[in-house]
Formats: sequence, C-alpha cells, structure tokens
Amino acid sequence: MITNIENRIIRIEPSEWRYSASIVGIINYFEFHKIEFFMNEEYIEFDKSLLEKEKYLEFVENHFKVYMPHLGIEDILKSNDDF
Repeated sequence: MITNIENRIIRIEPSEWRYSASIVGIINYFEFHKIEFFMNEEYIEFDKSLLEKEKYLEFVENHFKVYMPHLGIEDILKSNDDF
C-alpha cells in the first residue's frame, strides 16, 4: 500500500507482491545514488522529490545494462577514435 504521509513524504508497505517489488527497486535506486531513506520491518518512507527522471534513467541504464544492447554500441563508438 502507498500512503502520502505529509507534504512530499511517501510510505510504501509491502501489503502485496507489487508493493514489495517496488520497495526492492526503490532501495536499489537509493543505494545506487547513495540517497538516505527510512526503512523498518513494516515500511519504507522517503521524500518523493528524491525520485528524479535523470537519476532514474541513469540507474536503469546501469542496473539493466545487459538488457540494453544500445548501451554497448554507444560504448564501442565512444571508445573508438576512428569515428
């Protein structure tokens, strides 16, 4: 379950598998960017302004790089000085 606590604070409780999965993903995102958040055994709380589009895309490209072949091509092109 997702609850708006106050202002921009969001609480996610693992009341079903989708929310549990979103908690895992958000933890991975925060750890990748070294962002602090509050978590206990029942929920995770964070300021929703910490979820930024550019940071999200950077996280996804890093975390799921193996599933994004275009990133490998970009790396090859960037490393090749002949182009």
